[in-house]
Amino acid sequence: MHPTTDHANPNLKQAVSYWLMPDPPTAAALEQLSHSARQHLNACWLPPHITLYIDLLDSTNQAIERLITTAHQQHPLWLQPATI
Repeated sequence: MHPTTDHANPNLKQAVSYWLMPDPPTAAALEQLSHSARQHLNACWLPPHITLYIDLLDSTNQAIERLITTAHQQHPLWLQPATI
């Protein structure tokens, strides 16, 4: 994680997010669904994922500390999709 500065807009806040990414075969199937949805919704492209965590990136160390604290407070969960 290396924060960068937006010199064009110093007031712009940055964020860091951690994603759970699918394996390649599942990603290909989800990409077909995503492409169809993007066409109908006029939306931007993002790779298929589940956002696990997002936070302001005021400092790299603080973001990592908050992520660790949050992770320790959560119970494990099992994701098992019924269909794709």
